[in-house]
Amino acid sequence: MILQNGTFPQFAENRLQPRAFSQPFCPAPRASDQVQLSARAAGIQETKPYLQPLGGVLMIPGLCEKGEDLHGIIDHLSNRGVNENGGILNAKFMKIFPPERIARMSNDELRDALGLNHQGNLFALTYTKNDNPIAQNAKELKWATEIVSRLSGDSQVDLVAHSKGGLDARKYLEDPQEKVGKLITIGTPHRGSWLAVPEVLTGEIFGKLFLRKDGGGGTRDVMPEWLNASLQRLNDHTDMQESRAAITSIATRGDGVVDLHSAVLNKKHSHVLGNIKHIEQLDSRAVQELVGDLLAG
Repeated sequence: MILQNGTFPQFAENRLQPRAFSQPFCPAPRASDQVQLSARAAGIQETKPYLQPLGGVLMIPGLCEKGEDLHGIIDHLSNRGVNENGGILNAKFMKIFPPERIARMSNDELRDALGLNHQGNLFALTYTKNDNPIAQNAKELKWATEIVSRLSGDSQVDLVAHSKGGLDARKYLEDPQEKVGKLITIGTPHRGSWLAVPEVLTGEIFGKLFLRKDGGGGTRDVMPEWLNASLQRLNDHTDMQESRAAITSIATRGDGVVDLHSAVLNKKHSHVLGNIKHIEQLDSRAVQELVGDLLAG
């Protein structure tokens, strides 16, 4: 990409698109699955905005998801006054805007170049691929977190991660230069999920037939822990991760993808909510309210 007249390329602001589910690990929702929980059904009171906005917050998608898919919870947090919607950080620009180049840009130039809003510090991340391995996503997450820290002026950024995004965030916490204050995981398979097994096996079979090298892609990283050496290593470092950030896990009964045992990293710092399916979690009013309370607490 060529820059002319010393200006940076302008990228149109990402428009919100319907959530897409293209892999077995993320089954397509039935019409009945798309009904959001009302405040009354969730047993919570009318939403009240916070008195003061919080610092930088980065929302992290799970397997099969993009930043655009997180608009429900982002809109809710923005309406509560947590912070204004800053836009979507797309990791495909990571090579175009490495740290050394970003250091030479003003905040306004950086926001313009990445197609971000000028006022908000509540961002969502879109990975280069929605089924990247954890190690690759941790690198892209580091890039995005450092941008949020720069734009918000905060030395630490709060992360809210859905599903596999929580594993990406925990891997990033192993970086000595991490900049995380709080990490909130929602439906994260901290000990893996059995639903990943048939997809990985299918990927291996078709990968050999069609000479593919991924053999299941990032789904391999969410296989059950006893079948998953990378997840075992990640969990071996749990104490170190918890020493670097305040980690809270949110689990829901009836998840259907991740069981309670797997979704709870530490029982002392966890919350279990009612009957909410995995694909409904980010659109659930109960989950949205709890995330807002945890961020403000």
